[in-house]
Amino acid sequence: MGSTFTTFQRPGFGFLNDKEVYLQFVPGSVVEVVTSKASKTYAQDKSMMNSIIALPHISEKPQKETMLDESNRYKPLFRGMVDVPVKGDPVLLCTIAGVNYYLGPLNTQGDVNFNIDNARKRDIQMKANTDRNPTPLEELGISDAFPRYAQERLQKPYNDELDNPGNAKMSLLEIPGDMVFEGRFGNSLRLGSRFINPYTILSNRRSIQAHSESTRDGGLIFLSHKGSIRQHFQFDGKYNEDTEEIELSQFILADSDVEEPDRNIQSTFSTALGRGILDDETTFDAGVDIYEYADNQMLLASDRIMLNARKDSIFVSSFQYLHFGAGNTITFSTNNNFHISAGTRTVIDSPEIKLGTDDNDLTEPLVLGDQLVDFLKQFLTTVKKMNDTITQQVFATGAGPTAVGPTNAAAFKAINTSDIKKLEDTIEEILSQTNRTT
Repeated sequence: MGSTFTTFQRPGFGFLNDKEVYLQFVPGSVVEVVTSKASKTYAQDKSMMNSIIALPHISEKPQKETMLDESNRYKPLFRGMVDVPVKGDPVLLCTIAGVNYYLGPLNTQGDVNFNIDNARKRDIQMKANTDRNPTPLEELGISDAFPRYAQERLQKPYNDELDNPGNAKMSLLEIPGDMVFEGRFGNSLRLGSRFINPYTILSNRRSIQAHSESTRDGGLIFLSHKGSIRQHFQFDGKYNEDTEEIELSQFILADSDVEEPDRNIQSTFSTALGRGILDDETTFDAGVDIYEYADNQMLLASDRIMLNARKDSIFVSSFQYLHFGAGNTITFSTNNNFHISAGTRTVIDSPEIKLGTDDNDLTEPLVLGDQLVDFLKQFLTTVKKMNDTITQQVFATGAGPTAVGPTNAAAFKAINTSDIKKLEDTIEEILSQTNRTT
């Protein structure tokens, strides 16, 4: 049982009185944990998932870990939220309406990974034939399978730009704390605020020494109401393999984080065309637009991100601009159609463009329309000259020179004035009114 009666001594008139009190929550230590059907103490009962076998430190009669049975099984106190403890964790035990529950693990040392149960007394000795001393984990009652991890706890450092936007006189210690859920190994969920502006941060695999989240965490989802990404993540850093230290660095998009980026979102967004402005050479400061945006926004960051709609569609929509950037290659693949619909203009700016296949043996070069028209005009002019020359041709014979031109000279002249003239008048119609290339 968890909840129990116990006594404590209180001073009387020259003597000590035993006072009986009821303890709703009794401190205890975790001995076994059910994390799956494969757990040793699962007992083939799904209602026992995440339950524990625990040793209460206060009970009606002394108990030992080796003597615990089903009467020492405790379920999570809350229905949908549970922080499953590990062996050796300190917990609070209680019994309500005949059902045993636990609450915890307790935060005896402020350690996010594991906290020592200060009330635990070790009652299991090493086997007589064991020629070694107990390991530190065994002394604490922790399973050898539990990885001890010196993870730094999350903090909320004062941020002058966001916590004090009005430059009011205030104590750095008086900023409100956040609601924080921390896992044992550097993952966390923070529901907090800067001043009166809420933000949410879901972080996975934070650096072991980091006391706050970073855009370079293993995975990060960040939602903010006010403040730029760089303002929120002032302690961003990048690991230097040469110095083996973390160097502070501002957040940048991944396609700008490659060595000597040639074309990226920032460079394209700096141009007029990158903002939908046609036939204009004006340049813009895209760094301000990208990194100093301070209104409602969301950041999703990781080493790899996959979006996978198994049965239906993915819709990506933007009221203003939609940017795609990659430090290497962008590919689009489809088993059916590929449709691009643009209301004004489509521009593909690349040193080389291939349509159909990348195999040069199966493709041919495109022709340039203006140059082709100029060539055909020159060709038609040459043909007309040839026809004129033919109509003026004179041949020498034994009887003297012939008359000027062949007997069908009129036909050659008709070709120039009718057929070729018609080609000359319509030749520019072969030029596309919508497509151009270089």
